[in-house]
Amino acid sequence: MNGAAGVQLDQVMVLDLLRSMLDEFNDGAGRRSLLDRLVASAEAFGGGAGACFGVVESDGARMIVTSSACEWMQGRHYPWEGTAIAELMAGGRRSDVFPIDATGPSVRADVVSRGLQSAFLARATATGRTVGALYVLYREAEPVMDDVRRAVLELIASACGVLIEGAAGSVTAEPPGMPARDTVDGHASTVAASIADGLAVVGSDGTVRSWNRSARQLTGLPREAVLHRRPPFPVPEPGQVFDHRLDSGRWIQILCSTLGGSGERVVTFRDVTRPKLDEEAKDLFLATTSHELRTPVTVVKGYADTLLDRWSDLDPAARLDAVRVIQQRSTQLADLVDRLLLGAKPTEAAVRVVPCSFDLAEAAREATAGLLDASPLHRLVVRLPAGLPPARGDRVSMGTVLAELVANAAKYSPDGGEITVTGGHDATTVVFRVEDRGIGVPPDDVERVFDRFWQAEIGDQRRFGGVGLGLYIVRRLIDRQNGWVALRPRPGGGTVVEVRLPRAEVTP
Repeated sequence: MNGAAGVQLDQVMVLDLLRSMLDEFNDGAGRRSLLDRLVASAEAFGGGAGACFGVVESDGARMIVTSSACEWMQGRHYPWEGTAIAELMAGGRRSDVFPIDATGPSVRADVVSRGLQSAFLARATATGRTVGALYVLYREAEPVMDDVRRAVLELIASACGVLIEGAAGSVTAEPPGMPARDTVDGHASTVAASIADGLAVVGSDGTVRSWNRSARQLTGLPREAVLHRRPPFPVPEPGQVFDHRLDSGRWIQILCSTLGGSGERVVTFRDVTRPKLDEEAKDLFLATTSHELRTPVTVVKGYADTLLDRWSDLDPAARLDAVRVIQQRSTQLADLVDRLLLGAKPTEAAVRVVPCSFDLAEAAREATAGLLDASPLHRLVVRLPAGLPPARGDRVSMGTVLAELVANAAKYSPDGGEITVTGGHDATTVVFRVEDRGIGVPPDDVERVFDRFWQAEIGDQRRFGGVGLGLYIVRRLIDRQNGWVALRPRPGGGTVVEVRLPRAEVTP
């Protein structure tokens, strides 16, 4: 797309794209499908060899959307520390082109082997805060980046940022030097910890007379949208304080006081989303834990009481059956307690990961042996090719990872069916996949499933058990081994979870 005609075509195409996407969004299209289209268009408009979008985390970016050309990056965490990218993300520039040498060692190992030499990055912002970054990858060391192409890519990045502000995804945090980010129901929501209180002056007729900048940032409503109208939240009586949830999902704490004898009232409000979400997470933890503990504890107590009260009435076979049930249920309890401890603590404190070179195929066969023997509905098939190169990671944790993935696949395949474990490798990674034919995961939830305590269903009538820690634990374990895990819908129904570990001989 070079020359004047190419520039004009770019402008027409991007306007048509954004207009059609706005129509689809208004018609209720899923944010994930819109993000997929935006990233694919960034690759096309940018003339790149691949494109992806990463959400901001505490020390880097998590790739949550990729074009088909770089699907291998899905779920990958790329650190920024010590790289030129960190300067862009914390600085005032909106975009720049970087040579691959300006990235971290693990990034170079991933992309250089695929013939990529440079990357264009554009910050994605929403409500004035950086929420992610759009990456376009190039095989050229100095890609052509004229003003129109740069502007188009920055516009696409901004559109991604707007979608991410309310999109389903992992809880993320700003990189060093940026304000903290809170979350609302697992959705990213930028809230600067240092932001001043919102302030409004409400007249005697109950309408807004004054609305400060912080009020706009907290509510998302500009001054002209609220002046001479009633506030977008209930106003308490003077001297009273109460919490209110805005339509956006953000919680605010509202205080009202009188302004002299004029009849006007001063209303101040501040963001209290974080403590509210912490309280909700604690309630959810207690509810799901009690739900999961109730059945095995009841069974163990019932059989123990039977043995105690009717020992002499039972024949040896009946006693052995009762003891066997107690043993099975107590093992289930022990596994549940281990999972709760692992999910409740930072993974670094809960599990010691010792990286080494190991045979991934052999470790996977050992870890999956007998996993579904007790299930009459499911069949576990392990198809790992011979000659896989050695992986670098923690072999012991592979047992936990595979057990969680296979158990999750079986749980969400209530009608049974085949669960397969397959594998392969590329220039820098060794990979295995766990596939099921179950109910699948909605596209908008493919990142939320890795959140701690996230549940597809809530309440006592959930069809599927669990406390929502399995995939959270898997991602944290694999992250610590410089690997990554991604989930996607399986063609024809079901889910594919893909885990990648570095190849031992190419690990930086």
